[in-house]
Amino acid sequence: MNYLNAAAALAVGLFLSLGIAVAQHRTHNAGHSSGHHAPAHHGSHFGHHNWHHVVPHHGRHIGAYFTVGNVHYYTPSPVSRIVSVGSSPALLPPRVVEVQKPVELGFAGFTRYDDLAGRLVFEANAMCLDMHYNYQNNKNFANAYRDAYVVLQTAKSIQAKEHQGNREIIRKRVDEMDRLFHHAQEEMRAWTRTATKQIGADTLPEKLAGVEAVLHHLCYDVGIAPHEQPAEVAPPPGEAIPPPLGKR
Repeated sequence: MNYLNAAAALAVGLFLSLGIAVAQHRTHNAGHSSGHHAPAHHGSHFGHHNWHHVVPHHGRHIGAYFTVGNVHYYTPSPVSRIVSVGSSPALLPPRVVEVQKPVELGFAGFTRYDDLAGRLVFEANAMCLDMHYNYQNNKNFANAYRDAYVVLQTAKSIQAKEHQGNREIIRKRVDEMDRLFHHAQEEMRAWTRTATKQIGADTLPEKLAGVEAVLHHLCYDVGIAPHEQPAEVAPPPGEAIPPPLGKR
């Protein structure tokens, strides 16, 4: 019990030291994929149960990204997975991984998009390779792979600064990538694997979670709001109310 109390106190102290005052933050819900919390990139695998969409450091891409509530952060600390995806973080002793005070990202701030595009190239390339070698026998493979490959090539163009910092073009390209990725993701939900070549340590669903986590922060950084249903437009006076679906 003393151990749990000490761990809880440490967690509270770290939470306060990070300066993450979610309740005081503006309530601008600008994260792009509401309800899409990828299990493989949940903070419970990285020592922080209140984190979501964790993008760990990789290679020359120093630091990590994560969200707490609707607030996006970047930390220069080298965050890496401490709990394997197949195990249950809830059954392990509480552990808090200390990180340097994170920097809050502003919506449409365009401060990290080049770094995020580079990370997306890595994640999307791994996704495409896994699809190519191990999933070609699935329905709609050609369409899904085409979408995934466009995501990869578009990320490369942003990383290479081909758009010369034109924010409108970059925002448009990122929005296209996000829509194509989620379309491909839906196509792959029922796929089965025919093992030909192992690509990295992660499964395809874990690779998809990695792509989604990076896109989540990239969309926010370039100013793409959540994908919501379009607002219903009021009909002109005298127009009949349409019957419910299935009652026509």
